[in-house]
Amino acid sequence: MGLFDYFKKDKAIKKEEMNKQVAVTYSNWQREINGLFSKVDETAETALEMLAMKVAKKIGDYQHQDPKIQELVLRNFEKMEGSITFIVKELVEEAFMQSFAGAEIVWKIEENELRTKKVIVLDTSECSYDFDKEIFRYNGKIIQGEKLIFYHRKRGKAKKVNKLVEVKEILFQMWCQYIESFISPVIHGKTDNPDDLKDKISNFFFKKSITTDKETEIEAIKLDGGGSKEIQSAMEYIDKLTYRLFFFGGNFSAGEKTGTTANSQVNENILEDVTDWIALEIKEVLLDRWVRKIIQYNIGEVEDYGAFVNPINRDANMLATLANAMSTLANMGIISVDDFDKIREMFGFEKINDDVELTPEEDNEDA
Repeated sequence: MGLFDYFKKDKAIKKEEMNKQVAVTYSNWQREINGLFSKVDETAETALEMLAMKVAKKIGDYQHQDPKIQELVLRNFEKMEGSITFIVKELVEEAFMQSFAGAEIVWKIEENELRTKKVIVLDTSECSYDFDKEIFRYNGKIIQGEKLIFYHRKRGKAKKVNKLVEVKEILFQMWCQYIESFISPVIHGKTDNPDDLKDKISNFFFKKSITTDKETEIEAIKLDGGGSKEIQSAMEYIDKLTYRLFFFGGNFSAGEKTGTTANSQVNENILEDVTDWIALEIKEVLLDRWVRKIIQYNIGEVEDYGAFVNPINRDANMLATLANAMSTLANMGIISVDDFDKIREMFGFEKINDDVELTPEEDNEDA
């Protein structure tokens, strides 16, 4: 049975067979998957955290056309313990791995308003959700709907990540075996009393000295069949597959030795599209499961519950391209002075008051 046959479904039988090939038993440092992901596999943990942080940065600022409602919601965000950024990050981490996540809203009454005191993202390994009855439980206790932010994704990544981590663990044990055999050669002893010599040379390299009769011979046999680089390459490939599960391209992995700028840009575009989509899902969840409750509990039903809006990222290249496009459109007569306010907004400029007169440079007598 080959190592990568371990990816097949009949896991119980193959793990027993795999342990026969790896001649060391699982020791205290054995990887234990508890909750979302392996606590010792830094690749999965780091990739998940980076993905979640990237999504959290894309939530943007809450806006509502009614200033009264906007101030109410922003007061909740500003006065509560913690921040939206960390709430989003934890929701993404939980849901991305286990396909769903829940957070409990703790309410408080302050200045005649029902406000959010804090939001606690719950450990999904301790949660369950009945989709038919729409009942969410944490440690067996039902979390009522008025206190619940629930985020559901169709597919979780935990099983795929865990399988990769288990194969990587086996490879790591093989590597440890190789290193041990490399630095601790086989001790070969020649004597008329093998049983007595066996006791003396056991754990030979942990002893400072050994005494034998002059007829006894002891020699070290170094066994070097190679394979260290191959094992390391296999572990790096597992890391690359793990990064791909989190939509980080192969070029991101330290184990990827080849790649082009074009490929890197494609991978970056895919990551941006994925995180944009996840951010859109989170925005809808926050509006429907949290902002809606803040408004309803304090004001009542309204037609619009606002939106989370991302500020436009205007770098120098983007502004230069936009300026050239506007100039071309103006020369073609497609845009006119009626579009002036909209164009200023696109460039991030403030709106000019109506009583300000604009004088073209060529009409200025001082020019």
